[in-house]
Amino acid sequence: MAQETSRDPIKALLDDLEQSIADFDQRLGGVEESPAVTGLRSSGQRYPDIEPEARRQLPPVAPVAVAGNADATAVPEAPAVDLLAELAQAAACRSVDDAETQRRQLELTERLHQDLKTVFDYLNQLIRHANTLKPVLPRSYRLDARNNFDGLAWHDGFVDYRSTSRFDRSYYEQILFQVSYRAPAPLVAVCAADQAAIVRKELELVKLRIQREEPVMLPEGGPGVRYVLPDAIPLHLAVQADFANDALTFRCRNAGNFGPTAYRLPGGSITRPLLDVIGLVLLGRSDTMPKELQRIPYQRIN
Repeated sequence: MAQETSRDPIKALLDDLEQSIADFDQRLGGVEESPAVTGLRSSGQRYPDIEPEARRQLPPVAPVAVAGNADATAVPEAPAVDLLAELAQAAACRSVDDAETQRRQLELTERLHQDLKTVFDYLNQLIRHANTLKPVLPRSYRLDARNNFDGLAWHDGFVDYRSTSRFDRSYYEQILFQVSYRAPAPLVAVCAADQAAIVRKELELVKLRIQREEPVMLPEGGPGVRYVLPDAIPLHLAVQADFANDALTFRCRNAGNFGPTAYRLPGGSITRPLLDVIGLVLLGRSDTMPKELQRIPYQRIN
């Protein structure tokens, strides 16, 4: 009897351990909790057996978006764009800009064309009268301290023009004027022998071709060179439209004095008084071009 009584605590302990395992398994499986155990002895309630291969059913977990770890295959949705409408609007704006640019260029071309036409008409009339009158020039052309040419008269002037095609029309582009001032005899230039190369270069610059070269003795003593030249001094004038800068360019040779000169005049600035001042220079009555012409570096006349 005493032996059976001593085993009761052991049995109670095993019963309690088994009950604790059953309670733990019941909580994991979502089974409703059984009434609490109030004593060391088993209540006699039978609990389901633990299945060793059972899988716990956990609630689904919502995916968490992580910045910079988007699905590589996901393609962002393109915004709705009317491409043809966008291109049509851009083309319309470009057409307006192009039309305005062409309008300004046409206006500039017309202005320079009218300027050149006015210059040509004036020079054409001046030449027609001067070729008839052949006036004597009151001007004296000075090459250097030793050589001076005077007694010249107007001879054989002419004017021509060149045109260009712009905007499907023909416009004046350049006016070419030339006249010869003739002397009663061939011109002669004399210089010291050590200055011969310099004088020869100056004669080439003013378009006086050397016809003959002779050694001479200078009046003050020492060797010299005598150059026999043509009997006329040429004057050239070219007036050209600068369409890129809305201006006229004047290139002259021997206009007023020996040598090349060049000037610029803004488009739309041609007036009759200005042309009269140029006309006086061409007739040898003045050596000064109009003050409205801005002096610029000279470029060769073609």
